[in-house]
Amino acid sequence: MEFPLLKRLAEIQKKLKPVLNELGLKAKLTSPLLDNRITFTNVDGSVVHSVEIHLGEAATRGQPDPWKGSYMRRTRAEEVPIGDNGWKYLEYGDFADSKPFDENAEETFGYIEECLRHYPVIRQGNSHPDLVVDEEFDEVYREIEWRIRDITNSPITCDRTDGVMSINFAEEYSGDLWRIAFQNYRTALFINGEKLAETASYDTKKVAHMLYDKIRDLHIPDLDTGI
Repeated sequence: MEFPLLKRLAEIQKKLKPVLNELGLKAKLTSPLLDNRITFTNVDGSVVHSVEIHLGEAATRGQPDPWKGSYMRRTRAEEVPIGDNGWKYLEYGDFADSKPFDENAEETFGYIEECLRHYPVIRQGNSHPDLVVDEEFDEVYREIEWRIRDITNSPITCDRTDGVMSINFAEEYSGDLWRIAFQNYRTALFINGEKLAETASYDTKKVAHMLYDKIRDLHIPDLDTGI
């Protein structure tokens, strides 16, 4: 079964070489033990194209008109800003499938090239310092941003150090440095480097109240009321 699949991959590499070189991508065949797809990615895997080819039975068995029945699938993804610090959360949507390819190979390759040029590439999480793929991190940030802004005019920053994501800010009145760190499914609250509380990352409300409780316990006044 592998030989027909490799022939399809070789055809893609040959026919689409100019556009793939232009985009800095390579065609890659996924494991036949899992599924039969051709994806487009850069060398280190930090970028993948939002479209991929799902190979049909004719392609996998080396039948005449081998592209007939294969189709294109597009992943919808959007980089959504997290606050105003330049960081973004990679939010995935649903899939969109093309109609099955027909027996006209030249039209098929033309259609694939058109899709590669039209649809975007997707940056892959930890390979980029300003991108977050952790849904829990994004949810917590959006839950607590308003409360942090109540007690500081300083920037709310995001950081990734040694794989640990964190939300950081300086409390306005004291200048204390607050850090909410996410690691190994746990979220910890630090002030000036000292860990003061910890809870499970998946429970957004608990993480939020961990922050709220510490603000209350330390009697930190809100900026607008002084209370």
